Amino acid sequence: MRWGLLLACSLALVGCAALLNSNRPRYHGPIVKAAWHNSSIHVDRKPVIHDGVVYVVGMPFGGREFRRVYAFDLKSGKPLWENDFPVDKILLTTGSLIFLQENGGRPRLLDAKSGKDLKLSPLLAMRSATAADGVVYSVAGSSLEARTLESLQSDNKYLWHAEVPVTPIVSLPPVVAGGTVYVGSLSDFVLTPLKRAETGFYAFDAKSGALRWKWESRERKGAPFIEGFSADANVAYLWMNDKSANVFGFGVLISFDAATGKEKWNHTTSMYVPSCPGPLLLDSNTVLTCDYPPGKEGTRDEKGFLFQCLNRQNAAQVSEVQTPWKYSNGAVSNGMLFASDHQVHELLTENNNSSPDSWVSAVSLETGKELWRSETIELGVLTTPAAGDGMVVVGSEIFTFNSVTGKREVAGLWAWPAKH
Repeated sequence: MRWGLLLACSLALVGCAALLNSNRPRYHGPIVKAAWHNSSIHVDRKPVIHDGVVYVVGMPFGGREFRRVYAFDLKSGKPLWENDFPVDKILLTTGSLIFLQENGGRPRLLDAKSGKDLKLSPLLAMRSATAADGVVYSVAGSSLEARTLESLQSDNKYLWHAEVPVTPIVSLPPVVAGGTVYVGSLSDFVLTPLKRAETGFYAFDAKSGALRWKWESRERKGAPFIEGFSADANVAYLWMNDKSANVFGFGVLISFDAATGKEKWNHTTSMYVPSCPGPLLLDSNTVLTCDYPPGKEGTRDEKGFLFQCLNRQNAAQVSEVQTPWKYSNGAVSNGMLFASDHQVHELLTENNNSSPDSWVSAVSLETGKELWRSETIELGVLTTPAAGDGMVVVGSEIFTFNSVTGKREVAGLWAWPAKH
């Protein structure tokens, strides 16, 4: 019945937003006003929160139209600085340094407090990076390099250089735990010349760069795609999307002994959850994963997701909560899921193109309940939120489609306290 009405809507294009939103559960909780909002820029990149400051790649309205980094005080929204050269993304913030990637791919180093451009050693290259104990571990192509923070501006030396056996086409930041650096890689299937798809998960000694162990999956097609990994001193966890038996994919979580690389256990979900934040270690005993509810209607948006805490030792389910909606574009902090959500503002074409009314939802991972929701941002397109230091920040861009466009004030940065 609903599909027939949707077809009628797509033909009429009038008054159908309510129908398109009819499967969404009613929300009766608090509606929270933003603590601050800066509408002087438009933002389509996820913000970064670090040491009381929020950094974001944004673009000004008018004037010199190129993306640059802006820094704002996290609590008040006061502008602190902006740089003056085109930037593609923020690679890493650590201590008093912020690593950027220019539009051409060249890395740059700024002072995080002042925005001052710092000299960067020319040998340093990175597509992703992380820092631990005064050392930066960066991935570029098939190379994994380790350099001290002190050496970044003074010389061209690195502590060690290692080759990742499978050159990644997508670089997730390395993870450092227990004296080990973990790197995940995927090299996709290529028909000419014939090259198998390969997925690899590698553990390197953090002091020497020696390869401790590796786990690899080589397939002619459909190698599992690594979506995230995490680790503590004793165990490493790998979260993947495996489409070898299902076009939609299954979520696979594997636990490895950190010392030997031996697989401890393997947990497969009924379907891969694209918005799952990966194997999160919320406490010392459990690891968080995601699944679809059982049954034929488990794929429906209003059935939500299952967030499951598994025992780190044996993958036994410790707890499970079901959210009221399939939230996407989420970030997890302090047991809460903060997600950018939206509903249909207006149906625009017979192909069901629609405009959005957007907001941020805060969901408890202990109960599955939506605890608060931001005010609606009409015709705003939100980034994935950033959460930390007691605040939630999201970037916003103006929705534009042919003659339909949102107001300028919906763009920019929006911030709310995490708890209410």
